Amino acid sequence: MEVRAFYGFLRVIFLLSALAALVPAQTILPNGWTDYGEVIRMGEQVAPYIVWNDPSVLAEGSGYRMWLSGGDARDLSRIRVSVYNAISPDGRAWTVGMTPVLEPGPGNAWDNLRIETPSVVRVGGVYHMYYSGFSEQGAAQGISQIGHAISADGLRWTKDPANPVVSGQNTNSRAWGFGGVGEPGALYDPIKGYLYLYYSGMRYSPANPTIGQAAVLLARSRDGSRFQAVKDSWGNQKAVLFQDLPGVIDHAWFGYTTPSATITPDGVFHLFASFMVAPGGPSTARCAMIDHAVSSNGVDFTLTEQGILAAGRGDWKNQNVRAPSVWGRNGSLMMWYAGDREAPFGASIALATRPLSY
Repeated sequence: MEVRAFYGFLRVIFLLSALAALVPAQTILPNGWTDYGEVIRMGEQVAPYIVWNDPSVLAEGSGYRMWLSGGDARDLSRIRVSVYNAISPDGRAWTVGMTPVLEPGPGNAWDNLRIETPSVVRVGGVYHMYYSGFSEQGAAQGISQIGHAISADGLRWTKDPANPVVSGQNTNSRAWGFGGVGEPGALYDPIKGYLYLYYSGMRYSPANPTIGQAAVLLARSRDGSRFQAVKDSWGNQKAVLFQDLPGVIDHAWFGYTTPSATITPDGVFHLFASFMVAPGGPSTARCAMIDHAVSSNGVDFTLTEQGILAAGRGDWKNQNVRAPSVWGRNGSLMMWYAGDREAPFGASIALATRPLSY
C-alpha cells in the first residue's frame, strides 16, 4: 500500500501544476542564486483545463525548447497525460504548443493511460526522450516504469520497441527500486559515450519496515535503449543521492525525487533533486526543497547545497517546490522548477540561475 501511495504522491504533484506565460522581476537570493520567479503560470493558457508539469529544457541556437507533460484535469479519476513542446527565445517567455508530440499507447500497452515527466537529450542529431509511463492498472496502483522514444526534430517521436527500458523490482522490499521507478532525468556524456539516466526509486527502510525511503538511482547505456543499473560494492543497486533522517518517526516517508543533471565545461556533474518529506505518512508528503550535489564521475555525489529553493514560505510555491530542469550555459547554471500552493490554489514554473564561479 505504501508503494502505491508513494507514486500516488508523485502523480498528485503532477495534477496540481499548470502553466502560463509571465516575465517577472528577479530576486538575488542570499545563497547566490538569482530567482526570476514565475516564468509560466497557470490559468492564462489557451487550454485552461490542461494542467502542465515536469519541464525538460534544452538550449538550441540562441533560444530554448521545453518538453512538458499535460492532461485535462476535468476528470481526475482517469486523467490521460501526453507530452507537449514549448519554445522560448530567452528561457523566460514561453509559447506552449497545444498539440501533443507523444501520447499514451493503445489498447493494453504498458503506457496506455499516462506519459509523464519527459526528459530529453540530444545525441548526434537524434533526440532521446525518457518518460514515466502508466498503464490503467499501474495508475490504479500508483506504479510507473520508464519508457524511451527517439526523434529527428523533437516533434515527431517513435517509441522504443524495447520499452519499458527501466523497471522496478518486486522481490525485495528493502532494496532500491521496489514496486516501480519513475521521474527520469537523462544526461549524455560525450567524453565517456554514456547516456546517464537518473531516476527516482524507493524501498522500505532496512532498519524499520514502516518507513519509506526515496533516492536517486542511476542506470547507464551506450545506445540509449539497453540500460544497466549502477551497483555498489556489494552488488546491490546504488543510491547515488540519498539522505537518511536518523530518529524519524514510524510511518514517515522521505527522500529525493525528480532528479535532473548537467555537465559543466569543467567536467563536473551537477545533480539537482527535490527532497520529499512525509512525517505523517504518504498523504502528508511535500516536496520541501531543492538540493544540489556534484560529482567528478557522475556516480559518486557530494551534497553541496541544500534548500536552494524551499516550500513553506507563504509564496506561490508554499506547498511544494520540485521538478528541476538544469542546464549549464555561458558560465551559469540555469534551473527551471515547479511549485504550487494550496490556498488559494496556484501552480507555476519558475527560473533560477547561478554563476558557476560563485
